[in-house]
Amino acid sequence: MKKLMLMAAVAAGCACAHADTLTAQDYVQDGLIAHWDGIENAGYGQHDAQATIWKNLVAGGLDLTLQNGAQWVSCALQGNGKLVASNAATLDYQTIEIVFVNEKTGANAWLFSNGVSKYAVLASNRVQWNNNRGIRTFNFNTTGIHSLTWVNDKSAYIDGAATTYGDYSDTWGAGNSGVHLGARNSDSKYGFYGKYFAIRLYSRELTADEIASNQALDARRFGGAGFHTWVGASGGNWADASNWEVDGAAVTAVPGVTTLVSVASSTVAVNADAAAARLELSGTAKLSIASGCAVGAFVATRDGVAVPRGIYTGTGTGGTQVDWLEGDGVLRVAGGKSIVPTRFPTPAGEGWYEFGMASGGTNGYNGTSGTPHAGQHYIVGDHPIWDEYAFPVGAKLRLVGHILLETVPAGLFSEYDVSGTTRVYVNGTQAFADGTKFTIPSGCTFRCQPYKWELDASVADKWWCTAATSNPLTYTDDIENNGTHAIYGDGTQTARQIFSGNITGAGELYINGFGHQGRLTGGYDANFTVGGQNGCALWFDTTTITGGLVSATLHGCWVTGGNGKYGTNVSYCANAILFGKDNSAAIADHELAITTLTGNAGDTTDIPSGKRWRRGGHVIVWGDNTVHVGELKEGLHVVARRQDQDCNNYWLGSVICKGIGNLVIDTFTSGNLYPSTNINVKIGKVVAASKIDYTYQSGAINGMTLDITNTCNASAIVKATDIGMLPAQLSGFKGTVTLTDTATKSYTMPIDFTHGTNSLYNTTGCIGSGTLGSAPASGTIDATFPTTGDAPVKGEYALARFTSGGERLAGWTVTLNGQSVESTIAAGMEVTVKKDATGIWLDVRRPGVTIIIR
Repeated sequence: MKKLMLMAAVAAGCACAHADTLTAQDYVQDGLIAHWDGIENAGYGQHDAQATIWKNLVAGGLDLTLQNGAQWVSCALQGNGKLVASNAATLDYQTIEIVFVNEKTGANAWLFSNGVSKYAVLASNRVQWNNNRGIRTFNFNTTGIHSLTWVNDKSAYIDGAATTYGDYSDTWGAGNSGVHLGARNSDSKYGFYGKYFAIRLYSRELTADEIASNQALDARRFGGAGFHTWVGASGGNWADASNWEVDGAAVTAVPGVTTLVSVASSTVAVNADAAAARLELSGTAKLSIASGCAVGAFVATRDGVAVPRGIYTGTGTGGTQVDWLEGDGVLRVAGGKSIVPTRFPTPAGEGWYEFGMASGGTNGYNGTSGTPHAGQHYIVGDHPIWDEYAFPVGAKLRLVGHILLETVPAGLFSEYDVSGTTRVYVNGTQAFADGTKFTIPSGCTFRCQPYKWELDASVADKWWCTAATSNPLTYTDDIENNGTHAIYGDGTQTARQIFSGNITGAGELYINGFGHQGRLTGGYDANFTVGGQNGCALWFDTTTITGGLVSATLHGCWVTGGNGKYGTNVSYCANAILFGKDNSAAIADHELAITTLTGNAGDTTDIPSGKRWRRGGHVIVWGDNTVHVGELKEGLHVVARRQDQDCNNYWLGSVICKGIGNLVIDTFTSGNLYPSTNINVKIGKVVAASKIDYTYQSGAINGMTLDITNTCNASAIVKATDIGMLPAQLSGFKGTVTLTDTATKSYTMPIDFTHGTNSLYNTTGCIGSGTLGSAPASGTIDATFPTTGDAPVKGEYALARFTSGGERLAGWTVTLNGQSVESTIAAGMEVTVKKDATGIWLDVRRPGVTIIIR
């Protein structure tokens, strides 16, 4: 559709040489921040010969307003010695490309009006001359259309060749004040006499190949002068290019180097390597390409229909067979890509093309100080750049061994095989641009490391990751992991990686340590083992979860003598599995199951400040979601609020948790459990003399539950600062309950009598079990409840009650609705304070009737 719109617009409004099927979108797009095109001056596919605004084709505005009666002539903006177009918006560009015609010629001719200073402005980024950072040119005595490129203040190119023509003043960079074409202002001093065909601005420095590719397109679309690019040669290496000359003439022979080849209803013999910017075959036309010869074409058409990118022959050997070719030679079609492919690899058989270093590949990390590449990772392996290659239609891609994988463009291959890979580093946000799932085979390690890689000048095929970002990066493809999915961030990679695709498989997730974390936001139906180092985290930020973890090990910390290296650095020492949606109480469709979890949890006192914090493994769960652990080893911190964790490291400290969390443990084998006060804990079996420690919070009422549903070791301990921090329901516990705070405190405990003693409705105090081993000698509990309305249900209601040891609370004061009474009437029922060996409780029953006989 775009082609039809463009051709119709061009036909109505202007005539442009070699516009063919190519459009403004065929130029290099990476880094393009502004693009004004003479053919498509009113938008993609549109031309308006009467336009007074030159439309920027890149989203974001920046349209150029025409000045001083500037007008369109043959799809170009006419310069008349004055400022002809401007826009003062701030731009940060590093490369500028301009296609123009000089209309000032003659002896000692200057490209523009011959001002006193002998130079003039072609394109400026300031209207006024002072501090101008624009392009000015010197003594360019030539006619015709030319492509001019400046790359910052480093290099300049005219028609694809490096040049010393031209100059610019000052240094480019941030804050370039817009684009102004022609004179420095509205007068004719330093004005430009000629035509502008196109202007492009890039936020980065284009490479020489990209510049050549863009300028080749300029020549073909606007009818410009000669330019350098690639030409077919023996062995399929297009790098031995000479010069494609554009003269606009259609020819019927095939010389070695020609721009346009048009063959109509005849057969043309090709006995030597040849190249064409455009090859047109119509009617009964054929090419007869001799064995061993190759014809390279940037664009090829057959009866006006574009020939897809690929390799074609008359016999089908080594390419796709077509009836308009004869002989055993090949036609190689680039397909109009922004970068002309320079390589034609040999297929490995049955249509497969193989990439990767099958043997000799290695990887490593320079953990030493100094240079080069201190603290950086490397891979020795293949690093294909896909735009350099041309493949036949239907080609299949096989990856093997070690490979640094640039994202494979969509439509390049019909099938993928990655079963032979050993190590894959993806330099992009997806392995396959068409969204194909990447299956990590057994024995393969997969990483997403989409930052700058540099080739080691001293070692062949050794690539160093040498750039970093602090922002999370999202990998979008589905992943089936049957090997090792390494969520890496050490050295110069990302510290936080998001994986938005569907995750399946039964391999390993390995999270590198020291603050590096992975976040799964898509579907999860996998059963992984999780390993890692200090300071790592795995976040299940999803409600679509049917899988779990076979085993997970959350490391403690490298602590010498309790407070050695990293001993009080929670950014290094806190490790976590998170489960819940950020800033949401959304409930997942399933619980997160972990068959075996080794938590390595501990607590540490920062001796200089006296501050305690959590060290080692954490489960952070919220939104009424549940983490279900089959066997818990070496303890765990379980929290549902970041403030309970005392860690501000990336997602560990920034995630917003809403609602409560639930932890279910079938067997608690060893270590200590540290729950926060919005976590319900259910444990089937407490095997060891473990401690369940609630001493990280104080000054509130813990309304959560702790249930031991099977058996509990009699040597186990429940520890809390005070009565308020004990869970509201403590059941099935056989060990000792200890309170560490000896201060006298007061608590208000709301009681709901209307539902009976059901613990679901009585969530204050401690409806408990176990032996109270220590408690303050005194304290106050104010039990509050309605005295009117529905009548209370008869029964015994716990305020602080245990299996035994309750006599330690004998000195405590209990008030009823703030009144120092032993009993009161509430809606016709008598409420009485009771103290015994189980602790403190309320007896609710109907008042008795006293009969006095005189």
